[in-house]
Amino acid sequence: MSDGLNPGENLGINGLLTSRNGQHTLEMQGDGNLVLYRPGHLALWATNTDGRTVAQAIMQGDGNFVLYGPGGEYVWDTGTDGHPGSWLIIQDDGNVVIYDPSGNPTWATNTQGMENVRLLVIRARHDATAAQVTDAACQQAIMVGPNSLFGYWAATSQQYFDFTGSTMLPWVDISLGDDVGRNAVAALAIAAARALGPPDPVAGMDGILVLPFPGIRQIPNPNPGPGQPGTIPQGLDGGATTVGGVGTAVVPINTSDFTFLCHEVGHVLGFNHTFGLLNNGSDWNGSAPPLIESYEYGSPYDLMSSATFGGRWQGSPPHYNASPTFRLPAIAGWTGSLWAGPNVSRALLHFQQPSAMAGTVLDRNYPAPGARVYERVWAPDQSGRPTVLVLHPPQEPANGLGRVYVEYRPARGWDAGLGLTGPQLDRAGAVVHTVTELPNTDPKVWYRGSVPTGSIDRDLAVETTALVVTAHEDPAGNFVDIEVTVGSRPWVEVDQFDYWVRDSGVELPERSERTPCFDLVTVHSIYTVTSSSYRATATGLGGTGAPGGAVVLAWSVDGLPLTAASGQVAVSGSIQPIDYDIANDVLTLTSLAGQRVSAAVRATVSDGAASATSWSTEFWADGTRTWMSEEDRKKVAACKRRFDRWMRTRIPWLRIPIPDPPPLETLVNPALEIERWKQSVRLQFERLPGLTEADRVSVAELVELQVVAVQGR
Repeated sequence: MSDGLNPGENLGINGLLTSRNGQHTLEMQGDGNLVLYRPGHLALWATNTDGRTVAQAIMQGDGNFVLYGPGGEYVWDTGTDGHPGSWLIIQDDGNVVIYDPSGNPTWATNTQGMENVRLLVIRARHDATAAQVTDAACQQAIMVGPNSLFGYWAATSQQYFDFTGSTMLPWVDISLGDDVGRNAVAALAIAAARALGPPDPVAGMDGILVLPFPGIRQIPNPNPGPGQPGTIPQGLDGGATTVGGVGTAVVPINTSDFTFLCHEVGHVLGFNHTFGLLNNGSDWNGSAPPLIESYEYGSPYDLMSSATFGGRWQGSPPHYNASPTFRLPAIAGWTGSLWAGPNVSRALLHFQQPSAMAGTVLDRNYPAPGARVYERVWAPDQSGRPTVLVLHPPQEPANGLGRVYVEYRPARGWDAGLGLTGPQLDRAGAVVHTVTELPNTDPKVWYRGSVPTGSIDRDLAVETTALVVTAHEDPAGNFVDIEVTVGSRPWVEVDQFDYWVRDSGVELPERSERTPCFDLVTVHSIYTVTSSSYRATATGLGGTGAPGGAVVLAWSVDGLPLTAASGQVAVSGSIQPIDYDIANDVLTLTSLAGQRVSAAVRATVSDGAASATSWSTEFWADGTRTWMSEEDRKKVAACKRRFDRWMRTRIPWLRIPIPDPPPLETLVNPALEIERWKQSVRLQFERLPGLTEADRVSVAELVELQVVAVQGR
């Protein structure tokens, strides 16, 4: 039984490594997932490659640990190539590490140093007529599986929290008095639990979770009168408190959602609220006066702001909303709401439990003016990779004041409720928090803004600092490249994508041509329609964390502004206009069938105080597609070879044959790029001394025929 892999060694399907103390195993499962297990066969870490076809996990000689499919196709890796001679070991502390020959770690699962939290779960029924929630439902919701309370905190803490030794007691019955506050309910439930004893079930526990049921009771109507009911519902209080020095969360089952459950247990684990946007989260009286506004609960990206996630719907505008939650799969028999998420922010996790982030933190100093910090930050589910960039100010105090956190939050896993579009605050993307001091309090983790996925505005000016964070996202949603500078200048770029050319169905008469070698070939033609889309991004504009500060985008084609969502625009050099459509800030241009046209596309972005315009990006439509038969293509190729040999005979020093056109499948805008290729070849040969005008005409003819030959049908 081995605890490691040397260079060149591998794990096949169902193979495993076992730590020397026998407590942890790394298993290459048949479903394609490589999983690290702790005692009790509870998963600590995984490659999340289940459902993929995997044949082996190999510790390569170059230092990279890779999962390959049966045909040698890549599936997953640690990204540690460049360290030849490295080896992998599963340690007694539960950490899987790759060490280079000098003994320096190059990668790790960072599953060592876990914090064991023994939680006592007390289910307390105050209405004997209410049917108890089944043990199976309670186990699944609280203790067992990836979608449970324990599963949430293990996942969001990067497997730092371990709930081994936690206990769920049998149901107990309690009798409520007038006080249904969390302290009173918790005291009644704990007393009923102790009455089950001895031994004392609270002894040795690190925290308590009380689940009162039902979450509502009926009480006499304090304002009876004609037409009024005799009783009215009264909800039981929920929240975190301390009973006998033990952190306790009180969460009524059927009137609480999963987010609230995780939030209140978060307090038991030692997490404080996050701050940020001015919001109504502390106004427990709703619309009743007085109006209460606070910066507490102000982060749209942190579980510990779940009162409103920064939402503001009362008081003077602006008003804004965030709802970063999603519904978990149904649990049979569970009566609580299953709205769940989001993750705890990496900022709060690092600030309050730095050990949980060991090995996944990029610590950098504030950049100096004129310098920059450039790093890649990975999503929370990308195990073993850096998931937060921490920027430290000069002379940072011990309490972390002035620290800036940058993390990446795609809409999946426990963040599946994050939005992809729309006006809500909780858009997936790069997120920035700072450590900020409030008067007479300890420093707090404070939300400063985000760079949402797909947004025009790609940077954020970090309030309370001079820093600007610019984000460029991986299209697959696994990481974001972060650039941090002091200040920025307005800049707009336009990217072209989704280019296509389609046949219109209208074919033109065939025409016969002769190559310079006097071979007769037939050229076929058809009218085409060309379409291309354009996306703009801006930096140095907008870039504030305040809601409602979005930039404004305006498109123009050949200098003419596009003022409607769709229509036609005239372009120079064409009698007919081209069609345009603007949706979600993306411009799409489409030519008419047979239309040969070129047009300059520009984007202007403004934020009310400044604006910038991009360089022009060209839209090109050739209007026709030509092709020839396979036999004729061979004639053109043979002629080109003969012509190249003949030219070298005429001009012995000439070593430049007529080049071949680039493969069409490699081009972003084939029509435009082929036209530029033709022009460059003509210019190349026009400058050669010793060529006659007839030679140059022959070169031009061959260039045109080559393009026809490579297009095919």
